[in-house]
Amino acid sequence: MSLVCDFQELYRYLIDDFLIQYSTRISKRDFIILKSSGNSYHVVFNRAVSWSRNVHIMCWVALFSGIESLRKFVWMQGIKESSTLRIGPKGDKPRPRIVGRFGNQDKEINEFLNYREMYKHF
Repeated sequence: MSLVCDFQELYRYLIDDFLIQYSTRISKRDFIILKSSGNSYHVVFNRAVSWSRNVHIMCWVALFSGIESLRKFVWMQGIKESSTLRIGPKGDKPRPRIVGRFGNQDKEINEFLNYREMYKHF
C-alpha cells in the first residue's frame, strides 16, 4: 500500500518543512504533494509501507500538526483500516492537483497517477 498523508488546514510552507525533516527520518524521500482544497494537501510517497507503518506515520503527522480535524481524520482512517485519497472532484471541490514533486516517481506514485488518469475517463 502507498504511504499517504492528509494534511488538512495546514499551510504549504509547514508541509514542506515537515516533509524535508521527516522524510529523511523515515527514508522516504520521494513524494508528490497534491492540493485538494483550501489549505488541505495530500502527500503520496513512492514506496509501499505496511498498514501499521502507515498508521504510525499518519499519527505522527497529526501530532506534529496540532490540528484537531487532522487527528479525527487519522482516527477514522484507523477505524476503517484503510486510507482515503480523493482523486476526483467532490461537490464544489475540484480534483486534487499536483503542486510539488520531489525525487523519483516510478513506483507507488506512478501507480497512483495511472489510476487517477484512468478515473478521469469514467
